[in-house]
Order: sequence, then C-alpha cells, then structure tokens
Amino acid sequence: MPTKEQERKALAKIREIVESLGEDSYIGTALDGCLDDAAENIENDFALSMRERYETAAAKLAEEEKKTALLTSSLEFARRQVITIEEASALWSELFDNRKRRETERGIAADAILANMENPASPEFVNAREEYRTANKRIERLNTLLDRMEEIYSGTKKGENA
Repeated sequence: MPTKEQERKALAKIREIVESLGEDSYIGTALDGCLDDAAENIENDFALSMRERYETAAAKLAEEEKKTALLTSSLEFARRQVITIEEASALWSELFDNRKRRETERGIAADAILANMENPASPEFVNAREEYRTANKRIERLNTLLDRMEEIYSGTKKGENA
C-alpha cells in the first residue's frame, strides 16, 4: 500500500499533467473536483469519489421522483374526490326538493290511512301504511344527508373566516 507521501507526489504529478493540457481539456473537465477530493482523501483517510457521489445523488433523485409521482397521483385522486361549490349547491337543492316530494307522499299516505282506518285489512290501508313507512325512511335518510352537508358547509365557512 502506498504511503501518504507517495500519494501526494503522484497527485502533484497528475495535477501538473492536467494543468498542462489547458482549461479546455477534456481530461481536465472530466476530473473537475476529483483531484481536490483525492487530496482530501489522502489527508483525512477518506475514500470519497465523484462516481460514488453521483451514484448516491442519482439514487436519491430516483427515490424523490418516485415520491413525487406518488404524491402527484394522490393529489389527482383527491381532486377527483372533491365536488365544487356549484355541484354541492345543486346537490343540496336536489336533496331539499326530494325531501319535499317525500313529505308530500307521506302526507298523501297519511290521508289514505285515515280514509281507510276503519278497514285496516283492506289493500288500500295496507298499501298506504307501507307507503307512509317508506316515505318516512326516505325522509330520515335525506335529513341525515342534509345534516351532513350542513356540517361540511358550516366547517367550510368557519375555515374561510379563520
């Protein structure tokens, strides 16, 4: 194994050769920074190389590119999951209209129940009772959806004012 002094002398000769080629030398360009690393390696007992630095940087870059691609994909997915204010407003309106229709259906069914309550075994009474129950279930579901939208809307408004 060469001594540090032998390494220093060899490095000095290499520097002289590279410097003698001039600033536009292909070899000088390829070795840019390498001779300084070599001097540092000699003095500090390191084993650093430009190739190793390049390969490490390339591996880190590849990893960051993977992360970026994953984040981009996640962002695009999230964007597809969000509805616009206009879409939310239209949905809200549709839910209100649907609830009004169901309340009207429930009222008609309630009237039919009252009209046929003296004969609870009649098909009219049984049908009206089933329509009333169905309308009630739908109204409950619509109210749950409207309440949820109200929570979201209220949270958005609070966030906007913050």
